[in-house]
Amino acid sequence: VPSKTLLNIALRQYKIHPDKVRFVPNGVDVRRFRPQRSAALRARLGIPDDKLLFGYVGLLREVKNLPLLINAFAAARLQDARLALVGEGPCRSSLEALVREHNISNAVTFCGATADPAEYYAAFDVFVMSSASEQMPMSLLEAMACGLPAVCTEVGDIAEMLGNPGLPAVVPAGDLNAYVASLRGMALRADLRVNLGNANRTRCVAQ
Repeated sequence: VPSKTLLNIALRQYKIHPDKVRFVPNGVDVRRFRPQRSAALRARLGIPDDKLLFGYVGLLREVKNLPLLINAFAAARLQDARLALVGEGPCRSSLEALVREHNISNAVTFCGATADPAEYYAAFDVFVMSSASEQMPMSLLEAMACGLPAVCTEVGDIAEMLGNPGLPAVVPAGDLNAYVASLRGMALRADLRVNLGNANRTRCVAQ
């Protein structure tokens, strides 16, 4: 199993004998995914370097609960921030409609699918996830390896992956108000972003 959450389910709920279950954590290439800055990609996306860029990488599907992220970003009303969604999926049209409904189309970019997510992490200032369910998400590992701070919902192994830092990095699943507050907190404190990002890189390399 790829997460301690599934390990506990296998052992406690399904009563599988411990000898028949192994926890094999996901891994990430920390040489490919490393701290760097891509001003060129930000320019292609039309994101000025003085704007704070929150970024998501993954499928645009229901379990990712991206309406929570978009609703929180809209409610946070961060004048100097932008949101980029990298990926494709069946929810794209409904998410685009939600962005138009909030009248924030000028602040949200749908980037489509990519074969090389590393360059997008290099353009982000903060990685964001709002999933209703996860195990040990690769995109979070990649973002951590890139030295990014993160705002994620507390599902699967996410809190443990991040070292159980609590708010604003780990938000109760589905909690709109907490997510709004976390986005604002990240936006207001550059020192917090740097400290969390450095800690994420260190933790990812070590583990």
